[in-house]
Amino acid sequence: NDAERQQPSPKEKEKILNNNIFGLDIDNRAVQLSCLSLILNARKYDKKIFNKKVSLNIFPIIESNSISQNAIEYLKNNIMDEELKEIIDYIIGLYKNSKEYGSILKVKSFEYEKIKDVINKLDTKTKNIFEYSYYEELKGKFLPLINQSIILSSKYNFMVTNPPYRGIREVDDLLAEYLKKEYPNSKYDLYSVFLQREYEMLDEDGYGAIIMPNTWLTIGSYGNFRKDFLKNNKIETFFDFGPGVFGTDVGSIVKFISVIFKKTDKYEKYDVNYVNYKNSGFKNKIYKFDI
Repeated sequence: NDAERQQPSPKEKEKILNNNIFGLDIDNRAVQLSCLSLILNARKYDKKIFNKKVSLNIFPIIESNSISQNAIEYLKNNIMDEELKEIIDYIIGLYKNSKEYGSILKVKSFEYEKIKDVINKLDTKTKNIFEYSYYEELKGKFLPLINQSIILSSKYNFMVTNPPYRGIREVDDLLAEYLKKEYPNSKYDLYSVFLQREYEMLDEDGYGAIIMPNTWLTIGSYGNFRKDFLKNNKIETFFDFGPGVFGTDVGSIVKFISVIFKKTDKYEKYDVNYVNYKNSGFKNKIYKFDI
């Protein structure tokens, strides 16, 4: 039937896992569970997936704090390009205490792959046990930082986010200062910061989806952020969950929403599909509003 013809082939599914899905989290356990979930879901469609070479692009956020200066100097000594040396220093400085910030770190786009290539070729150049130890350190600690930089500096066709919910007064001083500097309009809560980061990382005409509290819709301090969001994005579907969506935790007090949006500024007026949710499930009726 049509549905079966539209299913990707096993080879295409393998390519999707290797090349089309990316993720980062500060929690190592969350990364492990995400990888497990992806592989188990892939096995529903390809029983031989366990026997194939699958390299998932889902990583824990790591820090540069433990990389030795000797290893960095060894890497620089094998690079002639001064610009690449500056990128190395940029990476080391950027990821100091990076678990404090996670994926809201704003990362510049550079030719990270060139540094990656240099490191991968170092194993043929090591001359003694010290150089080999530096190579092993770079491979184990610096290469992951490059992969992290590539993911955080890239643009995506689709992004899904379940952000943390924590006000700026509840985070430590280091993170609070970063939010004030890099996210002045959305800094009031981490969920709104993640929403901004999500649409900034989308390609033009890319789609984003997020679940979060509804407070940013009405609180006056979010005025500039609302204007910025609506200027750069078009809401396609708005799910109103109300209270209690997460059972007896914060969701029993705070009302939650989920939005699916498209990154674009090419519109005047448009309709929004509004879906009301109750404990019994989604109502069948879909409301439409002009904005």
